[in-house]
Formats: sequence, C-alpha cells, structure tokens
Amino acid sequence: MPRDDVDDFWDLVEQVRTRTGRAGFSDELARELGRRPIPRIARFHATMMRLADRAARWELLAAADLVFARYEGCSADSFHDFRLWLVHLGRDVFEDVLADPDALAELPEIAVLASGDWSNAAFPAMGELCGVAEQAFEIVLGRLTAAVAATIVEPAEFEQRPCEEPCGRFVSFGAEEGRARFPRLTEMFGSEHAALR
Repeated sequence: MPRDDVDDFWDLVEQVRTRTGRAGFSDELARELGRRPIPRIARFHATMMRLADRAARWELLAAADLVFARYEGCSADSFHDFRLWLVHLGRDVFEDVLADPDALAELPEIAVLASGDWSNAAFPAMGELCGVAEQAFEIVLGRLTAAVAATIVEPAEFEQRPCEEPCGRFVSFGAEEGRARFPRLTEMFGSEHAALR
C-alpha cells in the first residue's frame, strides 16, 4: 500500500472517531469522504479492504472466538465485521492487536462486552464500513448536475471486499493452549464454551 494512502486513511479515521466516537461514525466518515475527489475515495476504500485482509489471521480469529464465547465462537461473517470494527478503532489499536491478539483485553470496548453488554451499540462489528466509500461517491454525484453525474463511472475499487477466510498458516489452539496464548482474554471470557481453532 502506498504510504501516503495509508497515512491519509488513518488520519481520517482518527479525525472522525475523535468527533463522533462509534455513534454516527460511518455516516460522518461518508460525509467527510464525500468532500474528497473520487479517486481518493476509491483509494480509501481499497486501503480499508487491504487492512481488513491484513487482520485476517488465524491467531486473531482464535482470540475473537474467546470474545464471542457466548455465541460458541466467532463465525465467518462475524469475523469479517469484527475486522472492520477493529479498523475503526484506529491505527494504534489495530497494530497492537495484530502484533498480540491478547491485547484485545486492554480495550475498554472489550471490557464492556465482558461485563455482559452485547447491545447493538457495543457489539464488535462494523460491516457497514464496506459501503462508506459508495455513500461518499453518491454524495459527490449529488453535487453535480444530472447530466454530468450520468457520465461518471463508479470506481472498480468499490467491488473489493475483505477476504472471507484467514490467510497464512493455519493455527490451531486447544483449550489449554488457548489459555496459555490468550491469558487475559481467557480470564475475561473463559474458554469452556469457546470454539478455539
């Protein structure tokens, strides 16, 4: 990924999160993106998809299984949306968790889940981020005359979606190995009901 695209991506995510927190994040991000040229909107989307793919790791999925223990583990759809939620938390959190998935236990958002609050406002999923760039594109078109807007082709980048399966070497954790690898998450969520990989 070009460094400028990555830096611009994280700068915008941080600016929007600072203003809105989670509530309204996606809509505000779309509005902010809609102030940018279409090629930058397309690059933003492509960068988000590549970051979500970077997070598609077996070890992170095993950690997410612990978080989702009450649901008997993290499904493929949940892991897709979980990775986008992780992106929305910002660069530092994203990189820290990729370096050590047990660092999820340090997040206030994870502590809320451990307390039993699995409301929509707390649920660790933000699949709607896949459509933010398309929303921004529509905002741009809305500022043009109908005749001009009709000539604008939707960027091919918008067809990109995060990969479905984790990448890299398969990592399997039994209950004992999971407790050793993710001690803080195990303490918070337990492992007796988790489908550790």
